[in-house]
Parts: sequence; C-alpha cells; structure tokens
Amino acid sequence: MRDITLSYSLPSLWIKKLKADQVTLRAQVSNVMLWKANKDGIDPEFQEASLAFRNLRINQGSVSFGLNVKF
Repeated sequence: MRDITLSYSLPSLWIKKLKADQVTLRAQVSNVMLWKANKDGIDPEFQEASLAFRNLRINQGSVSFGLNVKF
C-alpha cells in the first residue's frame, strides 16, 4: 500500500451552524513504510539518476491534511 486517504464529512447539524453546504476533512499518508524483500534494505523502484545505482531512500514518506468547504 502506497497511499492511504481518510476523509470525513461533518454532520449536517454542524454544517448549518457554519452556514456552509458541505465541509470535508481529509488526511493522507504516502510512502510511510517501505516493505522490501531484500536483505540490503534497498528500494528497487528508486534509482539515483546522477550516480546510476540503487540505494536506500531517506525521508520518503509524507503526511498531508486538507479541508474542503463548499458554500
């Protein structure tokens, strides 16, 4: 699994108090865990273009949050 996205739409009672039509919260994680089947800990999908060899990627994961409000 590379990406996991969770979203939650606020209940209509809360949305009415905000005077909005729709409010959605989102959280996404990408590449937070690398599962590799080799003993060297190398990611076979990543190749350093300038050095032409494969190596272990550092800080490859990301986490993002979002808010979508429709009026």
